[in-house]
Amino acid sequence: MKTIEELKNNMTLNDTKANVLENSSLIDLFTAQVEKTPTHIAIKADEVTYTYAALDELSNKLAQYLIREHKIAPNTIVAIKLDRNEWLLIAMLAVLKAGATYLPIEIKSAPEREQFILEDAKVAVLLCSSELLSETNFTGKICTVDSDFDATKYTNETINKIDSNEQNAYIIYTSGSTGTPKGAIISHKSLINYLLWGKDYYLNGLEEVSFGLFTSIAFDLTVTSQFLPLISGGTLTMYPSSYDIISTLKAYINTKQTCIKLTPAHIAVLDTLNLKSTQLKVAIVGGDVLHQSHVDILLNINPNMKIYNEYGPTEATVGCVVYEVVSGQDIIIGKPIQNTQVYVLDENYLIVPKGVTGELCISGIGLAKGYFNNPELTKQKFIDNPFIKNQKLYKTGDLVKWVDKENLHFIGRTDDQVKIRGYRIELGEVEQQIIQKEHVKEVAVLVHEAEDGEKQLIAYITSAIGEDITDIRNFLLEKVPDYMVPSVFIQIENFPLTINGKIDKKKLIKTEGKTLSNTIAYVAPRNEIEEKLAVLWQEVLKQETIGIHDDFLSLGGQSIVAIKLITRIHREFEILLELKDVFRERTIEKLSDYMETIIMLEKQQNTNENETGQKLIF
Repeated sequence: MKTIEELKNNMTLNDTKANVLENSSLIDLFTAQVEKTPTHIAIKADEVTYTYAALDELSNKLAQYLIREHKIAPNTIVAIKLDRNEWLLIAMLAVLKAGATYLPIEIKSAPEREQFILEDAKVAVLLCSSELLSETNFTGKICTVDSDFDATKYTNETINKIDSNEQNAYIIYTSGSTGTPKGAIISHKSLINYLLWGKDYYLNGLEEVSFGLFTSIAFDLTVTSQFLPLISGGTLTMYPSSYDIISTLKAYINTKQTCIKLTPAHIAVLDTLNLKSTQLKVAIVGGDVLHQSHVDILLNINPNMKIYNEYGPTEATVGCVVYEVVSGQDIIIGKPIQNTQVYVLDENYLIVPKGVTGELCISGIGLAKGYFNNPELTKQKFIDNPFIKNQKLYKTGDLVKWVDKENLHFIGRTDDQVKIRGYRIELGEVEQQIIQKEHVKEVAVLVHEAEDGEKQLIAYITSAIGEDITDIRNFLLEKVPDYMVPSVFIQIENFPLTINGKIDKKKLIKTEGKTLSNTIAYVAPRNEIEEKLAVLWQEVLKQETIGIHDDFLSLGGQSIVAIKLITRIHREFEILLELKDVFRERTIEKLSDYMETIIMLEKQQNTNENETGQKLIF
């Protein structure tokens, strides 16, 4: 039961009002920065650099092209499927300058998921590169920015298409509980509220601002890295998808960036690299639960680093509750940012007392307008705010509690929505994809947390046949990203049910079944490399015996496991593989052959260099 004092405390905490520029947009903020620092470097991409003036000019010209050739109008939706290079930011700025809304598409999206999003969003045109053209099934208008667009045909004219900050800036699709992704609509007003706050809070006191872009553009965590440096006179370095995560993080730290936005899973990778940098002064962590072990890893890089724990669903524009971590103290999610109100409520929408767990509900400027093309779900998740008239309240589904008068502590989820490696996953979406496989009759997906805190999906199925793990995994990889493919599949005869006829998940965990595996016979390692690889595979996959023909994915190998394997291979063999190598050479036999080729080429190169050196001597 809430007290008068607790109501007063909630009202005081939610008094976060701050001025946000009226009728302004992200483009206005960027243009103002161009005028201040036209010759400063805005973007670095491989061997290419762009000043603020050059980035502004090229994006102006591309905006004119979109309006003239593709009839792009305000709030038209333009999809962007580009790698992390200079064209990505040029395209995003151009779309916004044309008054349109950008929809980011991950270049490694599952084909069916990508097709659904493009069709559901009623995309007017898809911007991609010549290289990625063959990797899309979109049947609408497509523009390859590096070939279709000729910048010499357009002038450097400013386009004033954004009439209000209420116009939409972007739409990002997240996992849906019904098996269908849902697109959160974010306005310019919501976006600049976050960016202006972030500029003042995260970057305050920094003499130099530099970020790197290495996370997925379809992940709203990335918005911070994309735009915060460009409204602050900073530099954004692009790390393309061809870089594996180890090489990326090494380059990131070694090139002396001052700020980084990352997930706890990325921090776990940093732990294996033992990097140091006094230049890295700010780390903004989001996407999943931050633990003290993660904080220790970051402080090992720079003991004076400022670390921020940023909480926020896509529906509340990147981050809406933030805490500056104090080493040695409990890690909490903190307090609301400017123009944001938070409430911890019970099932009757009543404020709960301090220390009592309730659902976190959010209100304020940062809220999404709703879900695109989904009014029913919008009405369900964005309810009328019972505390402030004419405002909406977003039900996050996250359980939290007040630890004091100002700060929130994250407890977990109210439903089956989980986060794995920073990606938000609705278990229902995974189930909906599995059930589409021929012969599968029923399915339930649960989350298991190992002793080391790593989460994995476990799928329970009933089927008319004895399923093969490789077939199921390959089927799913055509439909969803690899992080949504369960690590373990267990086939059972029947699902235990509750009195209400629902699957009893508590009993399901204890239900005996057959853990699916491939039908390949065990073949032992035949040489030293295969023997060492077998040991490494057994360590990272936590299995006792692995043959040289066993499939990495079928054994539960996902990206985070592959990263661990790559790190250990590098340590053992002094060979730096990429993620694509592990997923391409998916057996010990194939990976061993590939590594032997690398070793042979390196020896040949060293021999040639020695011979060249001897010739020079004589």
